[in-house]
Amino acid sequence: MNLSGSYTTDIARDVYGDLRKHFISSDPSINTVLGQIFTQQGKVVRPLFMSLVGELVGVSWERLRHAAVIVEAIHIASLIHDDVVDDSDLRRGKATLNARFSDKLSVLFGDDIFLKALHMAHSFEHPRVYDILYQAVKRMIQGEICEELYGGEMDEVMYLKIIGNKTASLFAASAEIAIILSDGDDDTAVMGRDLGEAVGMAFQIVDDTLDFVGETEIMGKPRHADIASERFTLPAIHALRDCRKDEIVSLIAERETSHERLAEMVGRNGGIKYAYGRARDYSEKARSILGGFGNGKAIAIFDDFFDMLVTRAS
Repeated sequence: MNLSGSYTTDIARDVYGDLRKHFISSDPSINTVLGQIFTQQGKVVRPLFMSLVGELVGVSWERLRHAAVIVEAIHIASLIHDDVVDDSDLRRGKATLNARFSDKLSVLFGDDIFLKALHMAHSFEHPRVYDILYQAVKRMIQGEICEELYGGEMDEVMYLKIIGNKTASLFAASAEIAIILSDGDDDTAVMGRDLGEAVGMAFQIVDDTLDFVGETEIMGKPRHADIASERFTLPAIHALRDCRKDEIVSLIAERETSHERLAEMVGRNGGIKYAYGRARDYSEKARSILGGFGNGKAIAIFDDFFDMLVTRAS
């Protein structure tokens, strides 16, 4: 097996086909919107990661498929809520739900998908699946709350804590679930959880850095979206660490030029380089954890996965 385009396509086909089958409503209007949501297919990074962990411990994709669908549904619900919080109007190259309808309707659809996903997890054949996903969702919500509470006073320590909760939590849950569904022991499950945490941290740091250097056509969302929403991520936090708060506020206030000026300053002051370096640190940590699984053939596949992290859009 290798991480080919066809393999990723097969995972996406299975996951989004199951989403359209399981997340349906008896109301035709609601069902139409749900169909639109699940037609805008994502990169299935989390289900793909789960399947690769399955390769490490010898569990088939079909055994993991239902759990992977639940994980992707939780991720989609979180994106719908994020788009409302961030006032985003573009996602995966298409108008967001809040841009097409309203913030209120978007929140309600996000809630609906969250609830259905957790209900599916609760009825899962393995009793620990629900608890793992519940804790992941709880961390995701806490991360979002903390980002709103501390956004104006963000430092690197707080940033890492927030992305650990918002993003790494679901990667950690994906890996842990893959291992318990393989009947792995508790020590192996902890290794999987730690692997997911490291991969999720690298993933989010790269994603935040792409906001400064990525292309809108590839990312499916505008560049400098984080700056526009006054969300400070690791590149900016590092680059502006010596700036006074009033200087940063002044830059943001200059609406016509602030985004480009701020992005240029971040690059000039080493923010991009530093962030990619921190992402590599987490990738190396993940590689170190992978070595403990003792499956050289499966471990080699992760090199393709790590390469994909630095070139993909979220």
